[in-house]
Amino acid sequence: WAFSEVRYATSTDGVNFTDINIAPVKATDPDFIYPIVNNPGFFHDQLNDVNFGIAFGMTENNALVDNKIGVGFMQYIVRALDINGTVWHVFQAGAPSADLQSTFSGSPGQYNRFSKFSLIHPVTGQTLYDQNVSGAGTGDIWRLNHSSIQTRAWTDNADSLISTARTYTHKVNLYSPSSVTINSITFDALSSGTASGSSWSLYIEHTNSTFGWLYDAQQNYLLGSSSNLVRGFCYDATPGGPNPTGLKLTGLTPGAEYVLNLYSRGYESDGRWAELVGSDGSSLVIDQDDFGTGNGLLTSYRYIAQPDGTFTIRSKPTAAGGWHWYAFANGTTTVASPTGTTASQGVDTNFIAVNWSGYSGARYKLYRSTSSSWSSAEPVSGVITNTYFFDFDVENNIYYHYWPTTVVVPDESGPGTEATGWLVPEPAFTWIILYLLRKNKIKIPDCFPT
Repeated sequence: WAFSEVRYATSTDGVNFTDINIAPVKATDPDFIYPIVNNPGFFHDQLNDVNFGIAFGMTENNALVDNKIGVGFMQYIVRALDINGTVWHVFQAGAPSADLQSTFSGSPGQYNRFSKFSLIHPVTGQTLYDQNVSGAGTGDIWRLNHSSIQTRAWTDNADSLISTARTYTHKVNLYSPSSVTINSITFDALSSGTASGSSWSLYIEHTNSTFGWLYDAQQNYLLGSSSNLVRGFCYDATPGGPNPTGLKLTGLTPGAEYVLNLYSRGYESDGRWAELVGSDGSSLVIDQDDFGTGNGLLTSYRYIAQPDGTFTIRSKPTAAGGWHWYAFANGTTTVASPTGTTASQGVDTNFIAVNWSGYSGARYKLYRSTSSSWSSAEPVSGVITNTYFFDFDVENNIYYHYWPTTVVVPDESGPGTEATGWLVPEPAFTWIILYLLRKNKIKIPDCFPT
């Protein structure tokens, strides 16, 4: 394996590592491209309980000696399948490293034994991307760039990643006769001929640039109000085009992290290829028709605002047809936590009901501990859409402390308000204990009915 950034670390016990790099090693460094790696695992700082990414040995020696440790700063899960279609390795990988690649250039059988690599989201378990490499041979390279830019199918409001749990700086529908509201977030509606607005602008890289606008020009299979978000679009109508086009955002907080969602749909069955490049240098070549005519495509770009408070994403056509600009939303990566958490207290005999107040378009996870300490809490649910949960994995005479979190892919909030719950104690046991406590004038615990 090779990564666009590699850090070296030393360890005397194989558990605690010290990062000895002042700066990451870049892809141009000779140490970056050692052809043989082994034993992928986590680079984990136990003292501070921080995972820095994947650690693995890198060497030029077939005997797998003289290893150097390379660390890819990744968050997502990569699943590697062998030629028989069975799992070979599963490990963490993802942002902020801009590029993950595997080079099939070793001795016969060393690098061409894989059939597919899949990128899996660690929170939802969703497969974000599949790369078929079954035909790879000596000298072939496959490249997976999903650290900053990700694409996914988009069908309706539920999977639009629009939520009131985020704070938005921009919400723009680039061609619509009326405003569109998705999950209680309203997009600004623009008429034909408008290619700029408050703190944003579209541009064409041509001296005689001409924008065009089309409305209801092709089939649209999205559901709900999401369908209205991609009825009209703006495009490069300059004679002799298509040319590179782009979107520039201004008025951002320098150094702050944001996520930009681009909403579009397929205009034909396939073939509208373009390379998206951000002002932070990340890039991805995608087909805007990836999911077919009329089907939605959601492109998400996670980035750090430039020192002047701007960010630019540029689309360069790599085939016939330019990029169609439909709608976009730009928001902070911070997600608001749930509030108003409650838990049933001595109400039921076999479960505790937990409720909380959430946000439109969000999902949730519920954490639990037997002490009032968030640091000891563990999840008792997966990612759920409801703002309630029935916890059946509970016992009598134990206080349970609950905290919900908000999930708006790929972000998760901090803990919401805490609530404490308990079961109804066993009836016979309860009244015997109460009788003895009262007879001996001992304080009755709160978890017993009075």
